[in-house]
Amino acid sequence: ELNQRAQSVGSTYLQLSLAQAQLRLERDLLALTERRLFEAQERVKVGIIAASDLYPLQAAIAQRAQSVMISEGRVTDARSRLRTLSQFNIDIATFPRRWLEPQPLERSLRSLSSPNLKNSPQVRALLAAMQQLEARREPLRDAQRPQLNMGLIWSQSGLGEALGDALGALPDNESRFYGVTVSYAQALSRRADNLSAQLESQLRAQEAERESLRQELELSWRLSLDQVQRSRELLTLARIARQATEKSAAVASAKLSEGRGTLFEVLELQNQALSSHTQEITIEHDIAQGLLDLWGLNDELLDRFGVDVR
Repeated sequence: ELNQRAQSVGSTYLQLSLAQAQLRLERDLLALTERRLFEAQERVKVGIIAASDLYPLQAAIAQRAQSVMISEGRVTDARSRLRTLSQFNIDIATFPRRWLEPQPLERSLRSLSSPNLKNSPQVRALLAAMQQLEARREPLRDAQRPQLNMGLIWSQSGLGEALGDALGALPDNESRFYGVTVSYAQALSRRADNLSAQLESQLRAQEAERESLRQELELSWRLSLDQVQRSRELLTLARIARQATEKSAAVASAKLSEGRGTLFEVLELQNQALSSHTQEITIEHDIAQGLLDLWGLNDELLDRFGVDVR
């Protein structure tokens, strides 16, 4: 199913995009911490701080390097999965930031305000299977129905001779005979009865499955829509938190440069800034994934991606 394949490729592409964004943050913070260590070592040389003050920075650098390696592994895994699914070598995934712009996002949510589950690939596949069963059952029904046939027959010229003297008095020595035929037939095949009953049972089971699938898809739809709407609000808060922690980290760094702050305070605020920024980009990708899920339920992914399969 092309729609499902497109959804798998789109989801894996977003996973690669998220992994690369997290890797960039980890690398930036590692470079910043290494710069802090270099500055602190210069202060140790001139006696401004003690050598023991370098230990937190050295530990932080080791932790950052470990985080970078883990993030690199995630990028490699996501890139490999994407190559397998799409058959293309995609080194860098560009996040579809336009999806999150206020007007395009609002238009998307308005168009997705109610589900259109009849276009769902799962529903269409189940309906196709039910139609196949119905096509197999119909000939059996026809064969099992009682058949009553009626017909009109007539004959002339020569019947008088066959009927003999009783018809000899007819004026033109010709005879006309009219008759009605009636026939009744009914199949008595136990095998056909059993097969018809099996098909009927399968149809009832698939009808129940279709109703269960409808309820499941409707729930998935509602959860995905709620996720997107809730994530929009969380994204606003995450951006505010990220901006505030970045400002606090900048202030603490300035104080440290002036000899009025501590390395521990700077490292703590840098960790908070990284956490806030990571949360922000994760929420952005959650919104994009939610839109993918909703478009997939509506069988709109190929249209959204501009793919014409006609």
